[in-house]
Amino acid sequence: RNGNQNPEVEITQVVAEGTFDAFMWQLLEVKARFIDQVMGGHDLARQMEGDVGQDVFNFAEAKAVLSGNPLLLEEATAQKDLQRFRRLERAHEQSQRSLVFQRDSAIETLDRASVALPVLAEAAERTVPTAGDEFRLATPRATISTRADATAYLERAIRDYAPCPRTIGTLGGHPIVLAQKAGMPDGQIRLVWELGDVEGVQISTTVASLCGEADRGLITRLENMSQNGIPALTARLATSAEEAKTTLTNAEALIGKPFPHAGALEQAQERYTTVQTQLALQHQQELI
Repeated sequence: RNGNQNPEVEITQVVAEGTFDAFMWQLLEVKARFIDQVMGGHDLARQMEGDVGQDVFNFAEAKAVLSGNPLLLEEATAQKDLQRFRRLERAHEQSQRSLVFQRDSAIETLDRASVALPVLAEAAERTVPTAGDEFRLATPRATISTRADATAYLERAIRDYAPCPRTIGTLGGHPIVLAQKAGMPDGQIRLVWELGDVEGVQISTTVASLCGEADRGLITRLENMSQNGIPALTARLATSAEEAKTTLTNAEALIGKPFPHAGALEQAQERYTTVQTQLALQHQQELI
């Protein structure tokens, strides 16, 4: 609190048995129960009947002490233990669902890798160097051997772009596909270039307009994609496959594990039911 000059403070609460304090603590319990449910912010419909926090039980225990009825205190304590084990049980169930999802995702990753890695290995063998004077861009009409001429050719390909993907030539042993064109908020145009013989190797560039000049670095980027795109994707897939194997092993070892506190939960439920039964009998006797 602002203005406090003490490094430590102790908060105490004084109540008197058999006074109006019991009613006030009951109001605090109701208020704390409502706040706890709202602040939780999830699954309110299922939790409104009892998934409550520590503050609620503190108020409930205080109310029980004030009442002078030891059964009420026992009920508050029993309910507190029961709710704790129920929360642990829900956490266990959620963990099991998460493990199943992790297992299924790992299996899908391994299946994709088992199909993609052989295809990438075959494509890598088709790669030819483009460094220095070895540069060649084979187009449907001619083979271009200079990067300046290749840039001019790409400018024409951009201007003549059609809505459907189009192979503009072969570079580094792989077909280069102009796959997508999309407008951007700043008015520029986004182009996606990809290798036509494998999935997942692509770059994107932007141009001011379809009539403008191509980025002078576009040829360099396309060369890098043709030379390094397949090895990079292969490395990523191999790493993902190894991680998926580890995830799959760990998940399968834990899936189906029983709730470790099942016995304690059953005992807590029996204790709470017993106390409630005793309270009901006590209430009936008071009415007689």
